[in-house]
Amino acid sequence: MADALCRLEAMLLIRAHEEKLVEFQRGGAPGTCTSVGQEACAVGVVGALESRDRILDAAGLVQLRE
Repeated sequence: MADALCRLEAMLLIRAHEEKLVEFQRGGAPGTCTSVGQEACAVGVVGALESRDRILDAAGLVQLRE
Protein backbone atom coordinates (compact mmCIF):
# COMPACT_ATOMS: atom_id res chain seq x y z
CA MET A 1 0.00 0.00 0.00
CA ALA A 2 2.83 2.41 0.81
CA ASP A 3 4.32 1.82 -2.65
CA ALA A 4 1.00 2.61 -4.29
CA LEU A 5 0.68 5.83 -2.28
CA CYS A 6 4.22 6.87 -3.27
CA ARG A 7 3.38 6.31 -6.93
CA LEU A 8 0.15 8.27 -6.61
CA GLU A 9 2.03 11.11 -4.94
CA ALA A 10 4.55 11.14 -7.80
CA MET A 11 1.75 11.24 -10.37
CA LEU A 12 0.06 14.12 -8.58
CA LEU A 13 3.34 16.04 -8.38
CA ILE A 14 3.95 15.54 -12.10
CA ARG A 15 0.40 16.66 -12.90
CA ALA A 16 0.76 19.81 -10.79
CA HIS A 17 4.01 20.68 -12.57
CA GLU A 18 2.49 20.07 -16.01
CA GLU A 19 -0.56 22.20 -15.20
CA LYS A 20 1.74 25.03 -14.07
CA LEU A 21 3.57 24.83 -17.41
CA VAL A 22 0.25 25.11 -19.25
CA GLU A 23 -0.64 28.11 -17.08
CA PHE A 24 2.65 29.81 -17.99
CA GLN A 25 2.00 29.13 -21.68
CA ARG A 26 -1.41 30.76 -21.46
CA GLY A 27 0.29 33.76 -19.87
CA GLY A 28 2.55 34.18 -22.89
CA ALA A 29 5.58 32.09 -21.92
CA PRO A 30 7.21 30.09 -24.72
CA GLY A 31 5.45 26.80 -25.39
CA THR A 32 6.59 23.44 -24.24
CA CYS A 33 5.25 19.97 -24.81
CA THR A 34 3.35 18.66 -21.82
CA SER A 35 2.20 15.15 -21.03
CA VAL A 36 -0.92 15.85 -19.00
CA GLY A 37 -2.81 12.58 -18.63
CA GLN A 38 0.25 10.39 -19.08
CA GLU A 39 1.66 10.64 -15.57
CA ALA A 40 1.16 6.95 -14.81
CA CYS A 41 3.36 5.99 -17.79
CA ALA A 42 6.32 7.96 -16.44
CA VAL A 43 5.86 6.73 -12.88
CA GLY A 44 5.43 3.13 -14.02
CA VAL A 45 8.52 3.13 -16.22
CA VAL A 46 10.73 4.75 -13.59
CA GLY A 47 9.33 2.41 -10.94
CA ALA A 48 10.37 -0.60 -13.00
CA LEU A 49 13.98 0.55 -13.47
CA GLU A 50 16.74 -1.28 -11.66
CA SER A 51 20.06 0.10 -10.45
CA ARG A 52 21.85 -1.39 -13.47
CA ASP A 53 19.53 0.38 -15.93
CA ARG A 54 20.44 3.65 -17.63
CA ILE A 55 18.13 6.20 -19.17
CA LEU A 56 18.87 8.94 -21.67
CA ASP A 57 16.90 12.17 -21.63
CA ALA A 58 17.32 15.53 -23.33
CA ALA A 59 19.96 16.52 -20.74
CA GLY A 60 22.06 13.39 -21.20
CA LEU A 61 22.70 10.12 -19.47
CA VAL A 62 21.17 9.75 -16.01
CA GLN A 63 22.76 7.28 -13.61
CA LEU A 64 20.30 5.76 -11.16
CA ARG A 65 21.31 5.57 -7.53
CA GLU A 66 21.49 2.18 -5.92
